[in-house]
Amino acid sequence: MRSAVKSATDARQQPAQVAPAASLTAAERVVAWLIPSAGDMLFACVLLGGLLYFQGRALGSDGDAGWTLRLGVITLTRGLPRTEPLLSGMLGQPTVQWEWLAQVAYALVWRLGGLNGVVALAALLIAFTLASLYAILRRHGASLLLAVALTLAATALVSMIWSARAQLFSLPLTLWWGEWLWRYWHDGDRRRLWLFPLATALWANLHAGFLGGFALLGAATLLAWVAPLLPGSVASATRANPRHMSLALVGSLLATLCTPWGIGLPLHIVTFMRNPLISLYTQEYQSPDFHQFSDRVFLALLIALVAVWLWSQRRSGANSGAGSGAGKIGVASGGYGPEPLALVMCGLWSALALNYVRFVPLWPLVALPYLVDALAHPQRMPATSATSANAPEQRQGSTPRSIQIAAVSLSKLRGFSRRLDT
Repeated sequence: MRSAVKSATDARQQPAQVAPAASLTAAERVVAWLIPSAGDMLFACVLLGGLLYFQGRALGSDGDAGWTLRLGVITLTRGLPRTEPLLSGMLGQPTVQWEWLAQVAYALVWRLGGLNGVVALAALLIAFTLASLYAILRRHGASLLLAVALTLAATALVSMIWSARAQLFSLPLTLWWGEWLWRYWHDGDRRRLWLFPLATALWANLHAGFLGGFALLGAATLLAWVAPLLPGSVASATRANPRHMSLALVGSLLATLCTPWGIGLPLHIVTFMRNPLISLYTQEYQSPDFHQFSDRVFLALLIALVAVWLWSQRRSGANSGAGSGAGKIGVASGGYGPEPLALVMCGLWSALALNYVRFVPLWPLVALPYLVDALAHPQRMPATSATSANAPEQRQGSTPRSIQIAAVSLSKLRGFSRRLDT
């Protein structure tokens, strides 16, 4: 029974396409289900770390957590404030509390568990986000070793906003928003498009991060309209319908009206973004400081993404030969370079993150699945002429030694990763 349970546990931790190695009885399936997976352990470690170690950090050092909590308490006791209740310079003037639902959530857990409840909610949001990221990376084909390594790297970036504030609610919503886009782009299931207006109706009451979601959806919609103008093999790589995506975008825009402020929320956001003092004196709207460890992790991951794209394109060109598949972009085009959706999504969010540091914690949630895609596709490619035993002499001599060493090292790392999965 132990071997059968082990087989079921391994199967649960593998990507979805791997089937269990043995048929199990009902009792064995229950036992296998109770054994924690790597994703379960990751969720538990992050949650307990937030509860037991990061209490002070979760309460913040800039006053945002206290501000959020106080406004939530005011909303619970007096109702939703329509005028400014705290700032002395604007006291009594009309205002829009665009994060009111997140503020109420923090106030409720404070009433239930005090400041420990506030810390618990913040830790739960981050743990759920990172566990979801791990699951998505595995779904995209990442091995256990790669998924854990990338999730830990993402933790260093997400920890930049590890405080009890409304922005934490944007973490899982941004992650799943990007994943829904990726799935629809590849399967064309129109039912997925209903998720965007529904998520927007919730997101618009929690945090203004839904603007980033609009940027992703709008860019993908524009790409869907442009795709027919691309080479036929590239255009056929997507099953997205541009008309349906446009309707989803319009529906999401209309869903922003599902707040206590109605049209006042979009107008307030436009006024807020047009204020030049916000970008000049707010730290989150400054460029990243690459003297910080987390910003260096972001830079390293960005360089890794571009390097993997170039490397996979080079390999596809070497296998397809001159004038054949080389230079094409997209898996369906015969090459294994980045597909158009990956270029647009990662390029857009990288540009935002390089200009505004507030987008850096969200960058791994958008880009890392595409990094896994770029790493997974070359693994299914045939060996290059440089590593083939029957390759012509002139081709082996033309391959740089550094490429050969990297290929051997990567092969050994894959073998270790497969043993670790088992």
